[in-house]
Amino acid sequence: MKKFSELYAFAERYMERRQASGKPFAIPEGDVRVWLLRNRALDHIDIFEVEAEDGDPLGYFKLLGNRADIHTKAGLTRQERRYVRLKEMMHCFDSEDQKVFDHPRFRTLLSDLSFRPLERHPVSVSEQVARWSALLLAMPMPFRNRALEDWQEGRRSAGEIAMDFALPEHAARAALSQNYDQAFEMLLRTAQTI
Repeated sequence: MKKFSELYAFAERYMERRQASGKPFAIPEGDVRVWLLRNRALDHIDIFEVEAEDGDPLGYFKLLGNRADIHTKAGLTRQERRYVRLKEMMHCFDSEDQKVFDHPRFRTLLSDLSFRPLERHPVSVSEQVARWSALLLAMPMPFRNRALEDWQEGRRSAGEIAMDFALPEHAARAALSQNYDQAFEMLLRTAQTI
């Protein structure tokens, strides 16, 4: 199986080619899905929109052998849906102790972890890594640095940058923070876990 760093390199090259041809450059989650399938990260990925209860996560990754079901909450905006799907796909890189195989156990774990914020439980680490991995894919470093410069110099707002990258605004704001640099360093340069 390939590593996240190889998927990141694919995303960066993809976006550079698209931008050079004058096309919208945000990488579609479908292309990430195809990369994961071609590179044997998973044999099959199904994506479903589901009605969710209050307090349910926006998305859920369910591993079934070497295939995955990704559930996203119905009613999300296009940008939210894309980001959540990218994040859930990143769980294919989870280690064995980070995997959760059923939705009820996942909900229980999330609830339990919210009351133990200082504990570095493998599932909470997995969620952080998946969030940042999805953001790094959606906005690779060279693109993020140009967007950051535009934002810092007042040429573009965080909302405009979010639209450029087909992301929810909160994700674009995270990419414009120093936390992005730290996540990039940990996930790609030193291959550590957050």
